[in-house]
Amino acid sequence: MLSAMVESEEERMNNFIDFVFEGIEIPLEDLGECGFNDFCFEAYYAIGYLFRPRTVLEIGTRRGYSLVALCKGHKDTQYVLSCDNESYIEGSQKIALDNLMKSGYCGEKDFMIMSSLGDDFKKYVKDKKFDFVHIDGAHDKSDVLRDLELGYSLLTKDGVMLVHDTKYILDVAQAVKEFVETNKVDMIEIDMYRGGVLIQKREK
Repeated sequence: MLSAMVESEEERMNNFIDFVFEGIEIPLEDLGECGFNDFCFEAYYAIGYLFRPRTVLEIGTRRGYSLVALCKGHKDTQYVLSCDNESYIEGSQKIALDNLMKSGYCGEKDFMIMSSLGDDFKKYVKDKKFDFVHIDGAHDKSDVLRDLELGYSLLTKDGVMLVHDTKYILDVAQAVKEFVETNKVDMIEIDMYRGGVLIQKREK
């Protein structure tokens, strides 16, 4: 009985992965490293489905799997802005863009190869607002804090920000704690691969 339940759960997960990433070639090294078997992308899909963001900013995109899952959850997303300096994978922004388009995304998009911490990016986004911001860029505390401050300032009213790796990297967890306490905002922990925290913007 137990083995049958485990097998059915594995089958359900495989079916979900096949659905979300249909037509997308996933390198073998990513299958274990990126949380494909740890409910990671179910979380992004659910966020897309529940919050239905029209505009999305992702800081730290790599090959774009989280964007694909998010936009599969809400197919009416109108604009995606991705920022990644490609320090992890050279050429990853092109791969991420290709993956997003293969997933059926039809909205506007900008995939920028630059740091979210630089003045050029801040100038680029200064007049933009986003319903959803995903923070998964630099992981040392001071840089995470700067991304949190920027991302939160760019949220629309009731917009949502997700910070990834909160149970995996201490600096990220500490940055989130300091940001939440300083700005007196609420957060919800998400049960996902390496941990995540949701912060929703509320008008004061």
